Amino acid sequence: MIRRALRVPLLTIAVLLFASTMLAADERAEKISRFKKYMSDSNPEVRATTVPILDGVDDAEAAALLVETLKDRAFNVRDEALRVLSGFRSDAAVAAVEKALSAPGTGKARPFVAMALGRMGNPQSLEPLLANVADPDWEVRRAITEALGGFRDPKVLEPLKALAKDPEPVVRTTTADSLAKVGDASVVETLNTLLADTAWQVRSAACAASGKLRDKRSIVPLLAVLKEEGRLRVDAKIALTQITGFNFGAEPKEWEDWWARSGDGFVVPPQNPPKSVGAGSAKPAAGGLDRKYKGPGTHYYGINTPSKNMIFLLDVSRSMAEEVDKAAAIVDKGKYGETNFTSTVKIEIAKAELIRTIKNLKENVKFNIILFETEVTSWKKDVSPATDSNKADAIAFVQKQKPRGVEVAHNNRTGGSVGQVGRTNIWDALQMAFGVAGIGTYDKSYTTQVDTMFLLTDGQPTAGKMTKWEDIEAEVKRLNGLRKVVINTISVGKLEGPFLRKLAEDNGGTFVDLVGGEGLVPQNK
Repeated sequence: MIRRALRVPLLTIAVLLFASTMLAADERAEKISRFKKYMSDSNPEVRATTVPILDGVDDAEAAALLVETLKDRAFNVRDEALRVLSGFRSDAAVAAVEKALSAPGTGKARPFVAMALGRMGNPQSLEPLLANVADPDWEVRRAITEALGGFRDPKVLEPLKALAKDPEPVVRTTTADSLAKVGDASVVETLNTLLADTAWQVRSAACAASGKLRDKRSIVPLLAVLKEEGRLRVDAKIALTQITGFNFGAEPKEWEDWWARSGDGFVVPPQNPPKSVGAGSAKPAAGGLDRKYKGPGTHYYGINTPSKNMIFLLDVSRSMAEEVDKAAAIVDKGKYGETNFTSTVKIEIAKAELIRTIKNLKENVKFNIILFETEVTSWKKDVSPATDSNKADAIAFVQKQKPRGVEVAHNNRTGGSVGQVGRTNIWDALQMAFGVAGIGTYDKSYTTQVDTMFLLTDGQPTAGKMTKWEDIEAEVKRLNGLRKVVINTISVGKLEGPFLRKLAEDNGGTFVDLVGGEGLVPQNK
């Protein structure tokens, strides 16, 4: 009787489990079917919103479909496919992606496949990645280099050291990033070699990696970088501060004097915030590591930089014709040295500070100005030296600028059509500044002279290929991984502060809030 009584519940459980499995299989099949249907749509936005359907499906068929999607020409579709695929963990899905890495039909998707394998993090994927580490395609080598940084395995050390000699600067740059992630003391000499690399982006990445590894052997090579003129002084100063616990600023002399006194007996201390050294100029950094530069160079809205190659991006959309809060502007005018902001109109405040900055540029600085609204234009085709004649020409160029589309907006209020003039096209402006307008992210256009940007805007992106802040931030962060450009952001609007702050933080820059409740006061966080 007891045995019979038990049989019914067990049978019931078995039936329920079978039904649950069938339901899951039906749900999976329905997701696959919907994915295939909507991925044939010609609209990339539809395809991008279709990709998340496969979130959690995590099997070989879904993985193969996502690998195929990585060939999509639209970057937002590829980004979504890479994100979803990177979340897969099943052995079947990992095996399908590993197979795709070497499959002839994978083509241009192979760099993304390599990145997915690195992010999936399966130890079994290390061998397929290592087997392709000498691939003739530099994009694949770069992606594999990035992937290897995620493996805590001694097998990656020698391949990464070899990749530090790769002919492509971007591969060497990524190698420095990955060596820092691996975190093994045996890579310090390789990083020291990269600190003397011919490409400034490689030296910048090596500075960041050296600061993370905190090894005494990197101090002398970092002191050599500190002697360079330009933005890398800040990178070297930050690394030296991370290693030593001291902050002597970005001028070489005090660092060299300290090293002459203390070098032989110096021991790298436990990782703590920078500390003062008595009567010297080293000071504790507010909130931990002090990333701000305080020496001679270019000063723009309270942001100082020793950069010799910079671009100013100026919003000239129709909303720049508006006034900022008058009380804040009047009370805080003149906070930036020579400039007194006699106008409360956004564009006039922006022009006054940019003109002051241009006047004070040294001749060894190269610069350019990009204007953006719906359309994006520039003062010159490339950065130009700050000669007296060029500065006079640039100042005249800035002085004549007015917000675009103001008359069109007025016509709309009286019954006309607004049209497309005077919107805010931030993405295309950033693309032009990076030198990649109309060009793919992962191609030979990754080289750039520019190492510092200043982006001033007051509005939500409303024009261009990307109008979502989250998309712009993600794509800039990925694109800038190849370039190492510092992006500083200045907000003259009350809505975009959080986004501009994150854009600056993700790209080594400073965020300044001109009217966000505290008037014209730099908010360096």
